[in-house]
Amino acid sequence: MEDEKQETNDPFIETEKRLLQLEKQVETLNKALTDKEKMMNAVIKTNKQLLTELNNVPQKPEAKPINKDKIMEETFFKHLGINKEK
Repeated sequence: MEDEKQETNDPFIETEKRLLQLEKQVETLNKALTDKEKMMNAVIKTNKQLLTELNNVPQKPEAKPINKDKIMEETFFKHLGINKEK
């Protein structure tokens, strides 16, 4: 029995067990990191696609300022049947 207790308390064996646990944790973390990177790449791709679509939406033409006096003058001459030269 003392031999079994010594084996379980052997620092080398305990260190090996701890190393195995750490290696499993590293493996798990690496997998999680890979999954997260894949997700981030998918999000980036989607964002780029959405930005491209947003940039391709046709913009409304800029409204030109209206000069009331000019419109009234043109309308006045039009009603008189006069073509004003531009």
